[in-house]
Amino acid sequence: MGDVPGGAGVTERLVVGAEERGWLQPVATGLRAGALVVALLLILLDRRPVPPSLLVAGGVALVAVALWRSGRPTDDPDRRRNALVAEMAIALSVVILTGAWASPYTLYLATPVLLLAVDLGFARALSVAAGATLAIAVTDVIDDTPGDLGAATQTVTLLVATAGAGWVVRRAMLQAEEEHDRTLGRVQQLGHVNAMLSTLHDLVRSMPAPLTVDEILSVIRRQLDELFEADAVALLLADGGGERWRPVYAEGVRVAAELTTADLPAPVRDQGPHQRPLVVDVLPPGDGLRPESLSGAYLWLWMRGQPSGLLVLEHDRPGGIPADQRDTLERLSVPLALAIDNAVWFQRLRTVGAEEERQRIGAALHDRFAQSLVYIAMSLDRTVERHPDDHELVTLRADVRDTLADLRETLRELRLRVTEERGLVPVLEEHLERFGQRFGLMTALTADRDATRPALVVEQQLLRIVQELLSLAEREAGATSVRVNHATGPGWLRIVVADDGRGTPVPSLGAEAGERLATVRERADAIGASVDVATVPGEGTEVTVLIRGLL
Repeated sequence: MGDVPGGAGVTERLVVGAEERGWLQPVATGLRAGALVVALLLILLDRRPVPPSLLVAGGVALVAVALWRSGRPTDDPDRRRNALVAEMAIALSVVILTGAWASPYTLYLATPVLLLAVDLGFARALSVAAGATLAIAVTDVIDDTPGDLGAATQTVTLLVATAGAGWVVRRAMLQAEEEHDRTLGRVQQLGHVNAMLSTLHDLVRSMPAPLTVDEILSVIRRQLDELFEADAVALLLADGGGERWRPVYAEGVRVAAELTTADLPAPVRDQGPHQRPLVVDVLPPGDGLRPESLSGAYLWLWMRGQPSGLLVLEHDRPGGIPADQRDTLERLSVPLALAIDNAVWFQRLRTVGAEEERQRIGAALHDRFAQSLVYIAMSLDRTVERHPDDHELVTLRADVRDTLADLRETLRELRLRVTEERGLVPVLEEHLERFGQRFGLMTALTADRDATRPALVVEQQLLRIVQELLSLAEREAGATSVRVNHATGPGWLRIVVADDGRGTPVPSLGAEAGERLATVRERADAIGASVDVATVPGEGTEVTVLIRGLL
């Protein structure tokens, strides 16, 4: 009951800090002065269990101790505790010499007990109080004069209550200091973010090269056309820790929307990542990215110590690229990797920062188009009342009402967001229920409700990812049920969305489904998450979104 876990080192800082700020020290000084004033009043009221000379000597000793202890507190915790123990020993000696339980100075013992409880916890302070009580009791037994049971009870109760009060103060100071540290940490973090955003703004304004992926690819395409004569050119970006590859540019070769390491050209698979270009003068048929290629050059793009991309140049003839172009290809590695990495990170920032624009668009749609549709629907209602037999009008009214309902639901999804008060789990629970009711799907959520929440921006992107996956399951997979699993652990968070739809493999997805899946990967990439898609034809699809390294 005495100590807060891990609180010893923190408490030393807390007590010293509190005294230096002028909060605890005046209280302790006031308690000492109050105890001496009460003792003086008791002596004046003829409570004199021992000769006046002893009472005066004891009072002088305690006044000296009080003056000594009321000075500026030391920063050394060991010296501070030794001073508290010395004060307790002197006060206890004065109490024993001036009448034990009947001494007018027993109230002074409360001050060192209180400070010990604040500094060391309830258990230590209680043990010191128990030792003082035992010492006074032994002295009382040795003395021939019968002890005062009422005074003994009052003194013991006072010391125990003081130790408890000190423990309460200790807990309150610990909690206040923890809250102060959290607030200070947030302020420092915001300060760092502010400085970085300011620097980023200045850099963006002065950058000689564009920072969007499309613009970067346009520049790269022109440079590759000018520098190399290749029959097939492709640029692949690493995704999912290097296990999957996403083509961002391909010319002269048809590439699936997503590749695994097994789908890469055979020389790349066999030899693994290289710091220098890998040139193959004779490529067996079928070993290249394009089956017809007979030679190739492969350049790994490295960022932060790991391969972030792969440039593929293949030819329909043996011999590969000329020798004079190989040095050019090697020199191209660093600037190409930097340009692409800058564009990717800028895209991540734009993805994370687009949430407010999404809210603004939702508000604009609600204020303009939704209100206009409501007016049109009401006008159609009046027209149908005048022409109830006109089936085209009746059908048009039904279509407008369905469109209005879809628009309202879309607006609700656009404006749906997590907050400090409502985290991802309750928002997902509400959204899944409405989604199931709207489209007639069975939905289920399994969630770790007591887990520590990640940052709001992470939760918001995860919410958007789940929304996209639900739309994929309903519109593209023809699912009848969707299950969402939310699980967390030390430093990681995983969301699994599983449906019982058609289970279409990723390379066979249509344009709209492929675009939605690309959006999911883009949002996941913006928060440092990986996306893994597992399909079983005819049985369904399971998409796993995993984030590691959370604080």
